[in-house]
Amino acid sequence: MGSLSSAREVAPEKGIGFDNRESGGKYVKPALGKVDAEGETGIFAKDGIEEIRRRYKRVPDVEDPSDLEALLQWLRSKKDRFQKQRKKDGPLDYLTYALPATRWLRNYSFKQNLLYDLVAGISISAMIVPHGLSYASLNGGLPPVFGLYNGFVTLLIYSAFGSCRTLSVYDGVKDLNPVYTKITDHNNPKGAEQIAAQLDFNTYVIQVTFLVGVIQLLVWALRLSFLLKLLSRSVMSGFTTAVSVIFITANIKNLVGYSTASSNRVYIQIYYIFKNIRGFQWQEFVMGGLLLLLLFFFQFLSNRNPRRLRFLKVFGPLTAMVIAIVLVVTLHLDKRGIKVVGKIPKGLPPVTVQQWFPMKHFGRLLTVAITAAAVSLLDANAIGKVVAAKGGYKTDNSGEFLAISLMNLVGPIFSCTATSGNFSRTAVWTQIGGKTQLGGFVTAWIVALCLLVATGAFRYIPNNTLAAITIYGLSGLFDGQHALYLWKVGKTDFLIWNLAFWVATMHSVELGLGASIGASILFTVLRTISTQLKHKGEVQDSSGPVYRSAAHYGAAELHPSVRVVAVEADIYFPNVEDLQDSLAELRELEAARGNQLSFIILDLSASPHIDPTAIHFLKEIIAQNAEGGVTVLLANPSQQFQATLQRAGVLESVVGAARLFVSARDAVSFAQDTLTASKV
Repeated sequence: MGSLSSAREVAPEKGIGFDNRESGGKYVKPALGKVDAEGETGIFAKDGIEEIRRRYKRVPDVEDPSDLEALLQWLRSKKDRFQKQRKKDGPLDYLTYALPATRWLRNYSFKQNLLYDLVAGISISAMIVPHGLSYASLNGGLPPVFGLYNGFVTLLIYSAFGSCRTLSVYDGVKDLNPVYTKITDHNNPKGAEQIAAQLDFNTYVIQVTFLVGVIQLLVWALRLSFLLKLLSRSVMSGFTTAVSVIFITANIKNLVGYSTASSNRVYIQIYYIFKNIRGFQWQEFVMGGLLLLLLFFFQFLSNRNPRRLRFLKVFGPLTAMVIAIVLVVTLHLDKRGIKVVGKIPKGLPPVTVQQWFPMKHFGRLLTVAITAAAVSLLDANAIGKVVAAKGGYKTDNSGEFLAISLMNLVGPIFSCTATSGNFSRTAVWTQIGGKTQLGGFVTAWIVALCLLVATGAFRYIPNNTLAAITIYGLSGLFDGQHALYLWKVGKTDFLIWNLAFWVATMHSVELGLGASIGASILFTVLRTISTQLKHKGEVQDSSGPVYRSAAHYGAAELHPSVRVVAVEADIYFPNVEDLQDSLAELRELEAARGNQLSFIILDLSASPHIDPTAIHFLKEIIAQNAEGGVTVLLANPSQQFQATLQRAGVLESVVGAARLFVSARDAVSFAQDTLTASKV
């Protein structure tokens, strides 16, 4: 094709195409000449551009305002929106911004909602009391009463500030062990050294919780919630599975009746268990084991008949705790080798704000706090969205972040640890039919009542019972099935899952979470860098020819001298050199087959962005292909892609307005018409 042999050939006077004015509708073959002033050459001569615009569907021109104009336009839109909202809002509307609970209180239907909310509140309190006592003592390394403090204070805060109507919070973040201590009995430490260590440990946990609240408040204020998108489902599944294994392993010692030092590394914990095997107490094991079997039996029955026997799962932990207390009191098991919790302080949570400073281990505390803050926000946000979707409403993301951060800022003032959402209790709340956060208020005050009048009975709870309740609760976090799913569906995500799981269980949860997030980012970057050209061919559908992957559609037709290729990613500095090399290889391959390419069409439908480095290479790609007699056309560029080329000053001077087409079909039609016309 002589007229397309070089990008430096001269444009014809009248361009190409069908000029109805001077040729009676006949094709005007382009002539040769010198490069015009605008850089459009050959078939892209100035008059030819106008003809192309009339004959083929082309992308519209873009208006690219200056940065200052764009900023002013954005500010004006925000101002107009604020003024419109201000005209609509009344005094009560302003109150809802400060106290979201007033949104549902304003239109609360006592007839339709009250009974359901009361039942939900009572049911959740039946789960929170035993779980709170066990998680605080056996998982968090704190005296059991801290679990009840959490169940009171944080529920009150979320009920007032949360936007999800049925989200149950208070599930203290699972790994908050900031400084490793060899405390064997967290409720009744023995000796001056262990008492001092426990007091220090309590202070460290309060300080971590304060840091968690500060971090979350900063995330909310700076609108950094997008960072949570780095925590993929694979990362979180591996992480939560690791946490469940860590704490189930840590609770085995309480189930078999002897004390050992604690560690977040599973293999060290297992070593401690076997090292102290001579302390095995069969009475503890039998009692705890039977109660654990009872809990799983209740779960089995509830799952078999959820409509009639749902209450068994809800009240299972409370039932196990009551049975254990009755057995200890009536049979005096605490005097026959069964270890019990012992005295639990009576009364509402004491003030602990004085413990925030000084922070002796700030670096270590901050590391733990960052992990806990991310997990807390992710869990609460994910659970809230699922529940809201089922309920037919939407949560306020900004409001949810603020509510969670306030829980973790106000909480450590009153002896509370870091808090998040809870899967199991939220599910129960939803199944029971709870309608609003009034259920949270009910639960909080029932827990407060327990703190005021019922702590005397809690002293007789055996440690093996708390261990059984904890193991039962944590078993729901074990997500090995998801790992099998990933093995079948995506090996990369399976590797990320295993990285999160094994690093967390064998070293630390912080490193496991960080390593898996880093691996996710690395694989994402590698996918982008290693982007390959996708060859497309013509496939007929109901509306006419479309262009799809030639590898996937075996019957796809490839046009002689024309190739349609796509880069299914943004075109930017890491992959643009590969794009340039791939196009050169394509020309060489077609030449080896005896097919002289005349047109390469880049389908940009999956490439919304281009960066400055890629623009430089795009200019080289157009020039290099033109020297080889190949014209590069661009199909379906995004508005941002087109605007970037315009800002760079290459849209008209290098790329050329006539190279841009709405679709690959129009670009191919233009190429075929041009090839046909060149033979006339």
